Amino acid sequence: GHAGLGDGFHDDEASHRWTDGMARLPEAWLRAFAGGFTLDLYLTPSVLPYRLASGDATSVAALRAMPSAA
Repeated sequence: GHAGLGDGFHDDEASHRWTDGMARLPEAWLRAFAGGFTLDLYLTPSVLPYRLASGDATSVAALRAMPSAA
């Protein structure tokens, strides 16, 4: 729910926040690192039915490779 997570993020949904695919972390957060750093992201498979563009084989293959959320 941090106010700094606005650029590229959808509205806060109390327990999580979605990105639009172009999310940006606030620059002030990144200034704390003097050199390089690693940001680990953990993606959770979704059972929400999003439509893919016709012929988008890369996305279809990626979705099929995801572990089942059962």
